[in-house]
Amino acid sequence: MKIVYLKPGSSFRDNLRSDSLWGLICWGIKTLYSDEELNSFISGYSSGYPLKISSAFKYVEDQKVRIRFFPKPMLPPFDFQQMLEGKKKSEKMEIFKKLKDWKSQKMVSEAVFFRFLSGELNEKGFFGSSELWNAALLSKNFREEAEIHNSINRLTGSTNPVLSEEGKEVGKTGGLFSRDEIFTQTGGLFFLMDGEDKYLKMAEAVLRFHSHTGLMGDSSTGKNHFEITVEDYRFPEVKDANSFVSLSLYLPKDDETTFYQSDSSSCFYELETRKGKISTGHLNQTDFWKDSVLSFKEGSVFKSTSKSGYGTIKKVKEITGEKSFSVYHYGAAFDIPARIL
Repeated sequence: MKIVYLKPGSSFRDNLRSDSLWGLICWGIKTLYSDEELNSFISGYSSGYPLKISSAFKYVEDQKVRIRFFPKPMLPPFDFQQMLEGKKKSEKMEIFKKLKDWKSQKMVSEAVFFRFLSGELNEKGFFGSSELWNAALLSKNFREEAEIHNSINRLTGSTNPVLSEEGKEVGKTGGLFSRDEIFTQTGGLFFLMDGEDKYLKMAEAVLRFHSHTGLMGDSSTGKNHFEITVEDYRFPEVKDANSFVSLSLYLPKDDETTFYQSDSSSCFYELETRKGKISTGHLNQTDFWKDSVLSFKEGSVFKSTSKSGYGTIKKVKEITGEKSFSVYHYGAAFDIPARIL
């Protein structure tokens, strides 16, 4: 298993999810190697998992020590009403105030994440241990600012006109929108990769290529550029693991969905709809939207089976023309064994 550190050289957008990272690697394999190599890579998912990728998460560097943060596992709920029994009104108010802060703890430090994986820490224990909460540390080291952008028409390459309620053009600079940019001097992003040695080496080469061209949008304006470092990484062994936590957006196979439906009490998750556009290299397409995909979010927890991997890739667009090809959405789980359920 490899860990990839992305040290920002500029502001960046916090949207490097597993499906986007996989797409970047696919286009990189096509660019640096060949169409045949890319097709072979994608075909490999029909029988296995040539490469698994997590979403990117934040780290903070403190005295040359990196403090990594992972999504807090979505755990079985505890009886909150029981905590209020026999309490005075003032004590109840303090508990409700604490509840609000507790709900904002979406990320936990690596040490706390390991305690969740081992079963040492559960949701009630985390609620009662506010010294383990890290939202303040992240907000201290990462600053978000909204920047205003013009909406560019992908067909004309110019800004969209301002239209009246009747649909008549009344101006030339319409489609303004804001987008959050993240600034940090003491932190960065990281994600994990695991799979066949051949594709781990290819992915590293592709990422170093993208370190020069930029990741995500607005790279031509100097944004979303990162210095990339790749190191070995491993999670501690979990004894008597009975479940897994996904560190990626997870699109289950049909048999996995059937299994979860048969024992829904062992699944704790949130859903997210993912929808995007095809690469800028194909903007001559008038229909550039990919099919939407409903995925389980990072941190979702499921009962494990004897399978060696979970999730699949899905065809979301068919490009026709002189060079026809298929566009796929990545939905393999980056599954980490846990003793939670």
